[in-house]
Amino acid sequence: MDISRLLNTPPRRRFPSEILETPQLSTQSLPLSQLLTQSWDSQNGPRPSRESSLASESSQSNLPQTPKREYAPTLTRSDRIRIKTAFDFNHCPESIHKKYGYTISQIERTRHSRLTPQVHRRGRKPFINTPTRHSMEQWFLKSPSRRHIAFKHIPALAPPELGLQGYGEQAIRTAFKLVGYGRRVAKRKGFLDDPEVMNKRLTFAQIAINWTVERLF
Repeated sequence: MDISRLLNTPPRRRFPSEILETPQLSTQSLPLSQLLTQSWDSQNGPRPSRESSLASESSQSNLPQTPKREYAPTLTRSDRIRIKTAFDFNHCPESIHKKYGYTISQIERTRHSRLTPQVHRRGRKPFINTPTRHSMEQWFLKSPSRRHIAFKHIPALAPPELGLQGYGEQAIRTAFKLVGYGRRVAKRKGFLDDPEVMNKRLTFAQIAINWTVERLF
């Protein structure tokens, strides 16, 4: 081709399909900080500078804060004794408040309450009262064989002075549980392998094999 003709030829117009696209970097090759910046810019616009963020935090700290409520310290048993003693010497609640710093409500509440707080149990009270439970425990400990009596048989086998007749199995179980006793499976003792004991057991079996039913029982 002639060089002059090539130079005088106007440039050919490219179609959109022929325009070369700028190669884009893969997101896998970018560091994590650039990926976070791109996600922030795409959603929230440009990231604010550090100076503006510090200024917003200082403006929030200047806002009026709600004052925290201060509670009076809990009274101990020694504090309640001190208040009771002050009332015994005819001191008024105002003078006790000025002397020790207790609140007026704490002083008035201590004046009409016990030294040791009482915990009242909820629910139904046990049928067998405390003196009867202690008497039942003493009767229970007098003989080791009474440990093997079932709960349902105790009202019939207990002496009449305990007054357990008419109570059910659950009432007896609850009474023993309150005094610290419960049911478990007793450990059974096996036969000894001692030859002397085995000979005694064999001799007893040979003698008792001819016993009558009355003698056996």
